[in-house]
Amino acid sequence: MSKNTLPLLPEILIVEGAKPSARVIRLGGVTRLDLDPDMILENNKGQLKSVVLIGYDHDDNVITVSSVADGGTVLWLAEILKQRLLGGSYD
Repeated sequence: MSKNTLPLLPEILIVEGAKPSARVIRLGGVTRLDLDPDMILENNKGQLKSVVLIGYDHDDNVITVSSVADGGTVLWLAEILKQRLLGGSYD
């Protein structure tokens, strides 16, 4: 994986048909649509050395959790994300 890819983004999914018999087709690439958080977490399970999560719970409260104990490292990871977003690496 290159340094310019975001490891938490899964493939684009296309669903054909109606539930429960829907057929899911996984395509490579990035989407501008919101994706299911559980799918993102499941797709990256067992692949990450460390993780920092920022998101909203179902009551729209901001939730932050991290497997990294050192706050400086968490801040560094957040700054790397900010730099890549501002630099257009994730458009």
